Amino acid sequence: MAKTFSLCRNDVILNKPPVIDFKARWPALFEFSQIEEEFRRITLKPLLSTFLGKLDQYTPQLLSLYRRKGGAVGKKLDETLDMLNEDSNIESRREVVIRGLILYLGENTGELIKDFQVFDDDDAAAVQEAITTFVLGIFVVSKARDGLPKQAGIAIEGAEVLFGIPDVAHACTYLMGLIYALELRYPNKLKYTFEVFQKIFLELEDANKKMSSKVHDLKVCLHA
Repeated sequence: MAKTFSLCRNDVILNKPPVIDFKARWPALFEFSQIEEEFRRITLKPLLSTFLGKLDQYTPQLLSLYRRKGGAVGKKLDETLDMLNEDSNIESRREVVIRGLILYLGENTGELIKDFQVFDDDDAAAVQEAITTFVLGIFVVSKARDGLPKQAGIAIEGAEVLFGIPDVAHACTYLMGLIYALELRYPNKLKYTFEVFQKIFLELEDANKKMSSKVHDLKVCLHA
């Protein structure tokens, strides 16, 4: 992919093909390692270590903000925080922080993350049918009948482009990588969430657009 980087970027920027067609032409770009490398070629930053590192760094401050939030949003945040317990691992903790972040910013978690439980083949078929309605998002599948750990995937333009991601935080990270690699726009209903992902977790500024007041206020709180 390094040798064909310019060709790939020209295809994305000039031709703007549907994602499913682009994946057929450039399948290697949809491997986990290549998403990381493509992001580094575009931004000169490492993807996973930057995103997850900042997420972990800000976790204590974010959890504190969630606990202090009142009103209807505060109640939803309390329900999300109930997912945490003393035995929660780092993956579960990251997931709670991300789900809470979406709520804290006044957006809908279901616009980004959809959860499915699969008990039989009909459920599996229902998941595939649901994916066709995704514009850009993450789906999390728990295979209850097999007792296997849940896995996450990414769907773009109604097509599954990645699956087998171990947790929600990694799925969000790879989604950001794909957004940069494929020159995708953020969904308007999640504009603040993706702005935080970009400007706070990945520390990438947009020269053509100032930070929104909501995200700026959050950044100030995180550095207070």
